[in-house]
Amino acid sequence: MAKIRTGSLAGNIRGSVGSDTFSQNRYGTYIRRRAIPTVVRTVYTERVRTLFSHVSRLWQTLTESQREAWRTWAESNPVRDKFGENQELTGSACFIRLNINALQAGGDVLIRPPEKAGPSGVSIIGIDTIGEGTIKINTEPQTYIENEVLEVSGYVTDSTGVTYVENKLRVLGYMSKTTTAPIELYPYIVAKYGNINRGYKIFIRVKVIDKNTGQKSGGASIAFVYDWQ
Repeated sequence: MAKIRTGSLAGNIRGSVGSDTFSQNRYGTYIRRRAIPTVVRTVYTERVRTLFSHVSRLWQTLTESQREAWRTWAESNPVRDKFGENQELTGSACFIRLNINALQAGGDVLIRPPEKAGPSGVSIIGIDTIGEGTIKINTEPQTYIENEVLEVSGYVTDSTGVTYVENKLRVLGYMSKTTTAPIELYPYIVAKYGNINRGYKIFIRVKVIDKNTGQKSGGASIAFVYDWQ
């Protein structure tokens, strides 16, 4: 793995060029050979592929005025890229993105773009209980309105030295939370990663999706070692 120092013409580099992939860690920018990913077939990925195909076909059924409404919404609601810079999506990309979010969260198909701001999100995640066969977390705020669903993602590793998992987090599930009770994550983690042992490190990220609009909040994260007395 080669490490480079970028100059005035390339202050930051992300992504791949040919067979080389550019990334960064705490020590700076580095280059590695681009790996061809294995095609993953899981219940979750198959569902996303199915939803993508379904929603893409729906875009073709919209009227021109409906498509124009999505284009206008896209211009006013850019998304952030890997550098934290705003990027304007196409109307069709916004339509697909928000509809997949809404359908994953248990909502209905959106024909017109949202007319309100997105959810405020999770500000804090804290551990409530870690025990044999149980992992419970609390969030702040403690309760959410009926149309808001928590998207919980995670990653499990047997190496406690791991710190960067941005590209390894996988969706564990979508959960409604209208009470102050903590969220039990253990069954979701085991369903995704199999049995976990004491000493494993677990990363959790929680976002909020408004299932009526498909809008998703920023995320709050926590990392901890699965251990108990």
